Amino acid sequence: MAMLDRAKHEFGHYVVSRVVGFKPGAVSAEINGNTGGTAEIDTFRPIGSIVDMEKFCEDRVKVLYAGVLAESLEDGKVNNNKALSLAADTGKGDHMMVQQLCNILRNIRYSSDKDFGEAKMKDDERRLWQEAAEMVEARADLINSLAQELYERRALHGKLAVFTAAELLAHPALQGAT
Repeated sequence: MAMLDRAKHEFGHYVVSRVVGFKPGAVSAEINGNTGGTAEIDTFRPIGSIVDMEKFCEDRVKVLYAGVLAESLEDGKVNNNKALSLAADTGKGDHMMVQQLCNILRNIRYSSDKDFGEAKMKDDERRLWQEAAEMVEARADLINSLAQELYERRALHGKLAVFTAAELLAHPALQGAT
């Protein structure tokens, strides 16, 4: 994977985490793009009820989906087939976390019948994928511009290009953006 693709992936996580109310931090991508990158996200949120837990899980799933969805952006639109393929590749770790969160949601929502619950959860997963795709597409220009800027930093930091949390907090493109 090229570094620019990795940067788009990480900024997909970053931008959608802001939208759903998590607190994102630093973002990095490796020069060769093969090893990866990170989008640091503080997912702390008080959980006072089962409804709060469901909302937390759904928001976390959207953030996890956003990486491959952003990586698949072409002319501001998600390439769904490419994103699905990337879920088994660059998004493999994210996908494993999605499955864990979806198991929690299934057990909360549909615990009376396992087969029925699995079918209903597939519907929920498709809905969450679509909601995440809409968030990514609505912010495609922002994701692409931040990824490009990170890519251009590659010569400044050796093997790893980094945007610190403080730099991103003060970044003009992110002021007022959600």
